[in-house]
Amino acid sequence: TGQPKNALKVNFLAPLLGYTQLNWEHSIRPGRSFETTLGIIGLGKRQESASMSIYDGSTNTSTTYYRDAKGIFISGGYKFAKRPDYAVPGTRLTHVFQGFYAKPELSFGVYGHHQLRRNFNTNTLNNDRKTTVFSGLILNLGKQWVLGDLFLLDIYAGLGYAVDNVDSEKA
Repeated sequence: TGQPKNALKVNFLAPLLGYTQLNWEHSIRPGRSFETTLGIIGLGKRQESASMSIYDGSTNTSTTYYRDAKGIFISGGYKFAKRPDYAVPGTRLTHVFQGFYAKPELSFGVYGHHQLRRNFNTNTLNNDRKTTVFSGLILNLGKQWVLGDLFLLDIYAGLGYAVDNVDSEKA
């Protein structure tokens, strides 16, 4: 009692991969919570698609191409705490958000990006804009700590299955 039942989390490593991720977690009861995620694709480090050097007989020019991905994804999952953490064994929980967990998660997203293709017949490059729609079902296993009722540290790994609309022969 008296502990916050909601937590807002930010994935601080996500911008290095080209997106921003915000999570909201709501405790239903000790050991059970629901978590939703909003991701903004393109709000982060600019992702390089390719770097090509072209020699035209007299000079060598280098051009860098970027994916320039822009989009959004959402996901939601239910956390099942495997074993709650206790302050002293047999007494009270340290925090409703703390402990080992398993979280099945469903994700959906869409983003547009540049796709670089070489036409070998004309020896030209096409930088077409494509739209990718994806979804996934993931099982995350992790451990979450709560520091001072204000800061959450969540370390997890996931394995799952994803589908998208990308034609593998043209990718």
